[in-house]
Amino acid sequence: MEYFNCGGSRCLITDILIANGRYKENTNKKYPVYRPRIKKFYPNAQLVLDGKKKDIEVLGEKFSLNMETLKDIHSDAITACKISDEEDGSVVKAVINEHIEKHGPPLSILYDNSSANLSSEVSVIGHLKFPR
Repeated sequence: MEYFNCGGSRCLITDILIANGRYKENTNKKYPVYRPRIKKFYPNAQLVLDGKKKDIEVLGEKFSLNMETLKDIHSDAITACKISDEEDGSVVKAVINEHIEKHGPPLSILYDNSSANLSSEVSVIGHLKFPR
């Protein structure tokens, strides 16, 4: 067997063999381009909980309000929303309870580490109503 000094790159050697008809590319891939993987999404599986502070001006008077929203990741639909003076555990609890009453218990809720989300009121809801 002869060895040629052509860089030794496997890619270069493969390209040369393909060009000369000596190598056939593997076209039997698991997921070809014309048949992509099937993606499954389940509504009410994952929700995102977030509170935003909004400043509103009415007739020259400024109001600062908190808008707590619960959104479905799959559909981007806002499933529950409450407006309050500030973000606390009771508002978060009310938003979660509103969603559960309308749509049933979700599989998971993603939220940040704010004191309202980590309050004892919210953790009690998670242990009682969410399926395990």
